[in-house]
Parts: sequence; C-alpha cells; structure tokens
Amino acid sequence: MRLRLLVVLPAALACAAPTDSSAVRSRGAALDMTFEEFLASAYREPFEGGVWIVDGDTPVATREGMRDIYERIGTRQRSYGSGAAPAADALSLNTVGGADDRWSDTQKRELTYCVGRASFGSRYDEVVRVMAAAAAAWEAVADVDFHHLAAEDDACDASNPRVLFDVNAVDSGGEYAARAFFPSTERAARNVLVDGSAFGGGGPIDLEGIMRHELGHALGFRHEHTRPESGTCFEDSAHRPLTPYDRESVMHYPQCNGDRTSRFDLTPLDAQGAASVYGEPGGAPAERPDIPAPVREPRPADPWGTPAGEPPPAEEPPSPSRECRGASGGLWAGEVHRYPTLDVPAGRAITVTLEGVGDPDLYAWMRGSAAECASEGPDARERCELVSDGTGLRVDVYGFGDAEYDLRVCW
Repeated sequence: MRLRLLVVLPAALACAAPTDSSAVRSRGAALDMTFEEFLASAYREPFEGGVWIVDGDTPVATREGMRDIYERIGTRQRSYGSGAAPAADALSLNTVGGADDRWSDTQKRELTYCVGRASFGSRYDEVVRVMAAAAAAWEAVADVDFHHLAAEDDACDASNPRVLFDVNAVDSGGEYAARAFFPSTERAARNVLVDGSAFGGGGPIDLEGIMRHELGHALGFRHEHTRPESGTCFEDSAHRPLTPYDRESVMHYPQCNGDRTSRFDLTPLDAQGAASVYGEPGGAPAERPDIPAPVREPRPADPWGTPAGEPPPAEEPPSPSRECRGASGGLWAGEVHRYPTLDVPAGRAITVTLEGVGDPDLYAWMRGSAAECASEGPDARERCELVSDGTGLRVDVYGFGDAEYDLRVCW
C-alpha cells in the first residue's frame, strides 16, 4: 500500500489544492510504512517538550496519539474532488471518544493565559495587543472570556499551573506559522506557539488573523476544510458538524479550496457555530444546532457476525474448503467502518463483496504487502478480489454518501 495523500501536513497553512479537479472519488492507496517509519517521518518540534504536529498546526503529544493518526491514515480517509462531494455541515467541533471537546460552562469564562516576555523580546507588546484583539473577536460571538494574566509573563512556560495556557515564541524552522491545542490537551502541550514567520510574512493574513485561527482551535473548533465540500485536505471524521460549510471560515485554510483573499476573520457562520457550543455573548444559554448529530445503533463487539462456513454468494460455487465472513452496517457520509484483521491462509483467492443502498466504497488490502483493492463505484455494489499473502486481510467500508450495506468476505 502506498500513500498518495498524507493527512499529516508538514506546515501550518501548507495544504495544497488538487491540480486535477476531475479526480473526484479516489484518495489513492493507503500508507506503505510501519508505524515506526511513520513516526520518524513526521515533524516533531525540536525543542525541549516539543510535540508532533499534524494537519498543519495541531499538536499530538504522545506516541499513542500518533498511533491513532497512523491508524486513521490506514483507513484510507480520502480527499474529495470538486463538484461531486456529498452535502455535509461545518463549523465543526472536535470530538474525543464521541464526546464534544469543549470547555465547561465554568472554565469557558476563565480562559487564562500568559505571554512570554523574554520569549518575544521586542515583539512582546505586539503579541499582547494581537492576542487581546483575537480573543475579543471570539468573545464578541460566544459566551467565552480570555484573560491575560500579565503578572505571569515573566514565568510563562508550559510548567506554569497558574494559567490555562501559555503563549511563546519558537523557531519551528518554518514548519508552521503558529500552532495551538484543543481543550482536551494536557497542560504540557497547551500552548500557543508562534514562529517568526508569523510576523509580517506578507499576504492578507497577518498575525492577528493567525491568532484568531489558533484561538478557534483552543476553543475546540476543527479545520473547516476537513469537510467534504472543500474537495481536499480531508483530515478525519472525529468532529461534530455545527453549521453549513463555509469556505470563508476563520478555520479554513485558503489554499485548501478556501477563500484566497481570506484574512482569517470570523464569519456569521463561525459566530453561529461558536454560540451553539458556548452560548451567546453575555451568558445566554447555548442552543443545540438544528442539524442533528448522527445516531447509529451500537456495532457489536464482534462485527464479523457471520459464522465460519456460511455458504458464499450464489455466483461463487460452494467449496468444502471455502470460508466466509459477513457483516452489515450503516454509514453517514465521511464515516469509516474498519473491520478486524482476518487471518487468511497464504495463496487463498479472496473475494470481498458489498451490496446495499446509498454510496459506500470498499477497500481491502493485505497488511504486509502491496496487495490491495479499491472499489469506488457510484452505488452500493462493490467488489474486490486479491490473493492472500498470509499477513492478514484488512477491510474498510467508507461512506462516500449515506449508506446501508451488507459485506461478505470469502476465501
């Protein structure tokens, strides 16, 4: 398996739009490297306490978090070409284990931070001003309050427990302009770090715009371009939709099919999404958006529900030595069902079929080789054939659109 679109981006604001808009459906093959190779190839901040950076400006502090990213890439999440993506919704809120990643109703009014005086040197006053302006932009649309504790600025680092997060200068070597965190992030990585490239770099997005974007992450909001409508830069599905898609959003990279004139200003849809999570400014209670959250029946602990030895489909003549497994499920657009590895003896011919309604896509591959298959038709009839090399068969079903499906694997 080979990776053609890597979701771990090398730098903030560094996501390139596809050059061929006719390449609508396929993201390409999956990741052809071990986890250790993947970890070694990912960017990690070179200073003490540095973390891995994914999706341009999002920190991942632990190996376990990076393994989760690695597994998500292995599920063949895909970029969409323009014009054929299913309808979906955003601004989006990050989720962890299916739960909203947001500040509590108490903490949201005590979002305290310091600005490293020694770290920024002559730029300290500018950063203090810019942070206050960026915070005010979010405070104007949602019931949140950021507080600069200037008394902590001389002891402003990740070990300071008297502030919720710290703001400091770093030299990332140009890997990102700035990076932030999500509410669920541990204190050690709960920083807004600013590279020298964020100061006067030219173009419409200035330091204040960058800080508006990064404080959006600090409130729990995901990149807007992870939505299917952007046509590129898809990251993952660990988020909850809040508003209709907005290519001008403060959370949308311009080069990911966003607004090329963007200044990272908050839009009316950004304001609507923020208020739906944290309430209107001044303490009005938050209202759940009109868009319903996906509801699915829990999948069984053993998703392979068909016992060994069930007869294969009618078009495949029964064989005493042939085994089959079956499963079924429902998918929302953008959702992935990844099935447990099946141990298939080497040399066996494998047939994987999918039937149902809607538009699911089928992927099958052997874990230890380049043997793989992608079936991405416009309906629910998909089929993959490959030969086992004995390293274990992986099967994913991806919701290109909403779908119900029945899956069968025979060998």
